[in-house]
Amino acid sequence: MRRWHGLTQREVADLTGSSGAAVRTREAGLHLPSPAALQRLERAYGLEHGALLATYPRR
Repeated sequence: MRRWHGLTQREVADLTGSSGAAVRTREAGLHLPSPAALQRLERAYGLEHGALLATYPRR
């Protein structure tokens, strides 16, 4: 999604109020985003609420 939107990891971090490290660990699959982080990512990418839920396994 990030690359498709032409954004850097830093830009996504700024748009979502997270750190660059958080973006890197999510992209590497080392950390699952919280529900709040998913909502911020959806807003940053212009997606409907809940659109990213299917992309992450349930906790």
